[in-house]
Amino acid sequence: MSDSRQVSANIFADAARDLCGIRKYVFAGIAVFFLGIAAGTLFPARFIQVMESFRDFVQSFRGRSTAALILMIFLKNSSSALLSVLVGALFGIVPLFAAAVNGVLIGVVFSSGVGKSIPETILLLVPHGIFELPAIFISWGSGIWLGNWWMGKGPSFRERLRKALRIFFVIVLPLLVIAAAIEGSSIGSLR
Repeated sequence: MSDSRQVSANIFADAARDLCGIRKYVFAGIAVFFLGIAAGTLFPARFIQVMESFRDFVQSFRGRSTAALILMIFLKNSSSALLSVLVGALFGIVPLFAAAVNGVLIGVVFSSGVGKSIPETILLLVPHGIFELPAIFISWGSGIWLGNWWMGKGPSFRERLRKALRIFFVIVLPLLVIAAAIEGSSIGSLR
């Protein structure tokens, strides 16, 4: 194996090991996300503002080329994911909030019948969600983990930040590139 391949394999192995070490925080973010879905599904009228904000966001994609859609989706998702990691240093509050809001949004979408049924709505989310959701879940988990630096247990803040950024750049970012390509291409083909 060449030196560059060995370095790449080592970086990926280190990131995968770091991710395994924070998995309970990733699961915490997923749990909050699913609680948000339940809240949005059961009480959609309380979250009308979230749905209106989402509609405004969707409008910004109208009339764009497929390449522009892919770039816009990638930039939006990667900046949101990175923000969840970095601002998670403030006790993990931002990634927990992001998990809840995103869950509520999906719950409101389910209850509003954007698809004809919940299974059809799920099918609309699956193609890009296969890559995007794990990436976002990992980002939330990294941010929550980073936010636990103040407890004084485990690695220092600096070491946590280094590991969280390695996970972001080695695992999360490639998943978001794939998700944006799939989502942008599928939206672009609907025209």
